[in-house]
This record gives sequence, C-alpha cells and structure tokens, in this order.
Amino acid sequence: MFTSATSHETILILHGLKKDYIEKRVVLLAINVGHFTQYLSIGILMKKSIAVLFLCLIASLPVRADFNDGVVAYLMGQYKKAYSTMRSLAESSDHAYAQYYVGMMHLQGQGVEQDYEEAERWFRKASEQSIPQAQYKLGLLYMNGQGLPQDYEFAYSWFRVGATHRHNKSIQAISGAREKLSDEELKEAEKLSSELIAKYGPKEETANKPIEVKNQ
Repeated sequence: MFTSATSHETILILHGLKKDYIEKRVVLLAINVGHFTQYLSIGILMKKSIAVLFLCLIASLPVRADFNDGVVAYLMGQYKKAYSTMRSLAESSDHAYAQYYVGMMHLQGQGVEQDYEEAERWFRKASEQSIPQAQYKLGLLYMNGQGLPQDYEFAYSWFRVGATHRHNKSIQAISGAREKLSDEELKEAEKLSSELIAKYGPKEETANKPIEVKNQ
C-alpha cells in the first residue's frame, strides 16, 4: 500500500485509484473503449442516451487521469509535481478534491511555501463543494486562528458540517469547540451550523452513505 510522509488523511479511493491496479485499469479501459466503439460501429448500441454517456466518460478521462497522477506524486513525496498537477485541476476544472490537496500542501509547506491564508482559501473552496475533509481543516484553521481571525463559532459550525458527512475527525472535534463557547455563542453557532449544513451538508441521495476515506 502507498504510504504518505504525513499523518493527515490521504484519499486513495477517488476515481478507483489503487496501487498495483492503475496500469491494469488503463489497459482494461482501453479494451473496453475499443469494444464499445466496435459495438457502436455495427449498430448494436445506437441509443442516444448510451452514446451521450460514452462521450461523457471519454471527456472525463483526462481529468481523472491527471488527478490520479497528482495523488501518486503526492504519496511518493514528489510534492512540486503534485502541487503543479493539483493546482491546475483546482483552477481549470474546479476539482473539489484537487482544491483540498492544494490546501493541504499550502498548510504543510509541501511543494510550495507554507501559507495559512492560501490554505484557508483552498479549503474553503473545497468545503463549499461539500468535501468533509476540507470542512474539518477549515474548522481547525478557525480554531487556531491560522490564516484568518480565531473564531470558535465558525470552527464549531464547520466541524458540525463535516460531521453530517460522517467524518470521524469532525465528529470528535465538535466537543472541543463547544467548550470554548458561552451559552449565547453556542446558540449563534447552532444557527450558523444549520445554514452551512443546508448549503454544504450531504444531499438527500447521499445522506445515508458514509464517506469512504483511507487513513482516516
């Protein structure tokens, strides 16, 4: 199994990323695409809906491949390459998990200078795309006053949002943030939490599905 030089959460299952299977997936995909194209050519699969689905799959391949390359580079400690790949995806494709990784690398100073303000910016972008790992990290920045003014209400609220995704670290962090709040502050934090959860919590179709993340 790939290992990371850091102890923070490492997302390994996105887009089917698995050690020892990446090359096999590429080969199998090429074969499957070849068969699919052949079937189309002989008129077996000519329904418009399937054709559109096929085109969408082909269009998404470069982004998925680039993201997987970035994850592999990160896990191998090739941080400059990982940062370049993730930053490009984060900006050009608005890729939520790439934004999370860019935030992590700014937070840790991996492949780029440590910059808490930049970490906050990218964690917020990913958080607003409902990525619980980023929501937890954003809560920590608020908790510690790194990259932005210290604010326990916002820290509590972002931990609460992450917790709705069944994110273990967010769940565990809630009590620590709650202890910092007065009764009145807690009431305000609960109102803020409700607003953020409505926007960035799990959607109905995924509300009962746990988020699968390795090394959590």
